[in-house]
Amino acid sequence: MYTISKPTGDYYKVKLKVGEIVEATLFGESTQMFGKIISIIKHTWNNNQEYIFLCFKWLKNLNEADTLLGCPIYQIQHLDNDSFNQIHPLSVVLQSSNIPFIHYCKSSCSFQQHDTTDYEYIRNDFFFKAI
Repeated sequence: MYTISKPTGDYYKVKLKVGEIVEATLFGESTQMFGKIISIIKHTWNNNQEYIFLCFKWLKNLNEADTLLGCPIYQIQHLDNDSFNQIHPLSVVLQSSNIPFIHYCKSSCSFQQHDTTDYEYIRNDFFFKAI
């Protein structure tokens, strides 16, 4: 769990783990972006102050929907696609990053294990928190 300080003086806590897909906002981008965290990097610098960086695999909206659920389908971009940098400070993660993604299983997946060569995910628009 990390605490992020905004320039306004507000603080919020972010709990992240490797493998999780989070919503992010990058400098100069106005569109909603999602990335799968592949590593968390802690760097100590500037009078022993710790800085947290995240390494992402970005998801691309395929502009398709699952035929049964109607939820949008995303695909992890290949690492050779350099349209977005992969390493960013922790502050790019949005405070309300709670949109769950699920692996988009195909016939090559089994009950015991997902096909790791299938890079498609469904954004679960039906997920909500009970009050």
